[in-house]
Order: sequence, then C-alpha cells, then structure tokens
Amino acid sequence: MKRFALATSVAALLGVASVTGTVYPAAVQAQISEYVVEFALGSARLDNRAKEVIEQAASAFRSGEAASLELVGHADTTGPADLNQQLSEQRAANVRDALVAEGISPDAISVEAVGQDQLIVQTADGVAEQRNRVVRIELQQPPAPPVAEAPPQPMAEDETLAERFNRIQFTVAPYYGFNLSQDNHLAGGNLTASYKITPNIAIGGEQAIFYAFDANGVGGRSVGSIDYHFGEVGSLGTLGGVVPYVGVNAGYIYGSGVNDDFIYGPEIGINLGIINVKVAGDLSDAGLDDSTISATIGALFRF
Repeated sequence: MKRFALATSVAALLGVASVTGTVYPAAVQAQISEYVVEFALGSARLDNRAKEVIEQAASAFRSGEAASLELVGHADTTGPADLNQQLSEQRAANVRDALVAEGISPDAISVEAVGQDQLIVQTADGVAEQRNRVVRIELQQPPAPPVAEAPPQPMAEDETLAERFNRIQFTVAPYYGFNLSQDNHLAGGNLTASYKITPNIAIGGEQAIFYAFDANGVGGRSVGSIDYHFGEVGSLGTLGGVVPYVGVNAGYIYGSGVNDDFIYGPEIGINLGIINVKVAGDLSDAGLDDSTISATIGALFRF
C-alpha cells in the first residue's frame, strides 16, 4: 500500500499502530511517493512483508512512476548511537540490494543512513519504537512534461484582410483632370490619406494642386471619400495583392480653369500592390456639362 500527500509532518502522519513490513501512510511532498519498510528490534533482516513492500516500490518504479529512488535508513533509540547508525546503514543497504535484485539499476538508487539522529516519532532514549526502525523508499517523480502550447487559432478572413492590407494608407501621385465646361486640362500632384474602419470599408480625404493649362492658372481640389474594397482578387507576389474598390466622394474644386463649386460623385480604383489607380467623376449642381474627370496613379504606402 502507498499514499501520496503534501509534506507536512512525518511524525503526525506516521503516528499509527503497525506491524513489521507495513507501508505507512507517507508524508511526502508533491511529486514524491513513499514506501516504508519496517524492521524488527536490533535487526536488519528483511522479512516477507518487507520484501512485499520492496516489490511494490520496484514495480512502481518500473512502471515509469518515478525517475529515481532515495533510501533513508532509520533506527530507534534503543542501544548506543553508534550501533544504531551502523544498524540503519545495514538496513538501507539490504533494501538497496533487494531493489537491485528486482531489476532496478544501482545508478537509480541513492542511499542515506541517519541512525537515531532523525527520529520519525520523537521518543526518549532507550525507547523501542517500531515506527523509527524503518527504511523509507522515496520515489522521485519525473518532471512533468512541458505543456504544449495551443496552436495559434486561424484568423478569421476579415482579420486576415485587415492585417494584409493594413488600416492606414497614403498615396502620393500625379493628378490629371479635365473640366468639361471649359474644355480645360488640369495637371499637378495629389495626396490621399485613408483609414480602413473595417477590412473592406475605408474613409479618406485627398488634396490636389493643379495647373490649368488653357487658363494659365493654379487651382485645387479637396474632397472626402468612402470606398468599398472587394478584397484580394489576384496576387503580385512580394508586391502585394490586386484589390479593386468603388466609392463616392464629395468636396470642393476651385481656382483657374474650373468653376469654383461644390462637387460630388462616384469613384473607382484599384490597388496593384504598391500602386494605386483611381478615377473620379466630379459632378456639380450646374449639371454634367460642368463636371470634371479626375484621375491619379501613384505610389501607395501602408501602415
């Protein structure tokens, strides 16, 4: 018989009546199991019950329950202290030999003899206490295997898109426009900033500064937009994916070569890895004849 328990007080847990060779309820630390082999007064001989306990300990060790065995020989306070020390040494040696005979490697066994110096049950000198005439066999548990980390959970498709395309984007591009009412060509530069509030929906704003060739003057276009990105429909390898989008914009156009006016209308574009291409139709309240076609193609930066 054996028992696992937390280490508290050996004397408290072993304070029960027993006969030679009984396995006491063991006071042990976590990861240690203990078998207790008893001996007769003044004897180091293993009787049948003691051999049964040793067989149980050997069987537990062979089953992989422990990584090593520690033997501690004890003696009671009858007789001289030096004789009790020798007696505890012989008891521990006999238990070790019996374990080896059971097939346990000597390298797995450590032996210590404490005589009457470490009494399991505290007594006065000259007291024949059965519970102090023992060899304790402690089976040291092998270290617990490392807990395997849970495999990373696959990201949802939306999360994958958000990670792949990032949320903040800037586009620096040349700008070209054509104003229908004044038959005027516009050319300059354009800066666009956008933020994806979801993996598919982005809000943004852009500012263009242009030169109107026929009017020989400078103007500007300031608009905000909301776009729907359809997700990756192709791949450009290390450059990224092909992502088309559509949306609407609204803002103001002003300066030479155009009629200063509030504008609004549809836009369509495509992200080609690190390149963004977009065309917008800027309508005004004056009608289609006063519309401006705006187009940009430039470098796309993601953050």
